[in-house]
Amino acid sequence: MPNSLTITVEGVPALIARLGRAVAVQTLVPPITRGVNEIRATLATYPPPSGRPNPPRSDKQRRYLAMLGRMGLIPYRRTGNLGRSWVEDIQTSATGVVGTVGNSVASPTGFHYGPLVQGGDTQTTYHAGTWGTDQQAFDKHRQGILDDIGDAINSALG
Repeated sequence: MPNSLTITVEGVPALIARLGRAVAVQTLVPPITRGVNEIRATLATYPPPSGRPNPPRSDKQRRYLAMLGRMGLIPYRRTGNLGRSWVEDIQTSATGVVGTVGNSVASPTGFHYGPLVQGGDTQTTYHAGTWGTDQQAFDKHRQGILDDIGDAINSALG
C-alpha cells in the first residue's frame, strides 16, 4: 500500500488557540475515527469473483503454481483474509490526530499480496477493474471526512 494518503485540515491552529490543545484533539478524534473506519470498511468489502482465467506467464510462475498445488492450495478458494486484515489506528499527539488504515495480509508462503490486489500504485492488471484500490477508497470518502471534521470544528467553536 502507499506510504500515506493524507487529508490536510486547515484551521487547526485556530481551533487549538480557541479551545486548547486537549479539547481540539478531542474534537478531531471522533470524525477522523469515523472516516478511517469508512475507508477500512470499503477496502474490506469483497467484489464478486471476476471469473477471468489467470494462466502462468513464465516458468517461474509455473513452478510456483506447482508448489502451491503440492501444498493443496490450488484450486484457490477465497479465504477472506485480505478483508479481515484491514485495520485502522488513531494516534493523537501534541500536534494533532493521525488516522491510519493498513493491511499486512500474507499468503501461506509468507508473500504479502495486499498491494498487488488493492494498492493504488501497485495493483496488478488482473485485479484492476474488479478490486477497488486504497486510493479509490480514500478518494470516495475524502469529502465526507472533511465535511465531518468541519462540522465537528464548527460545533466546538460554537
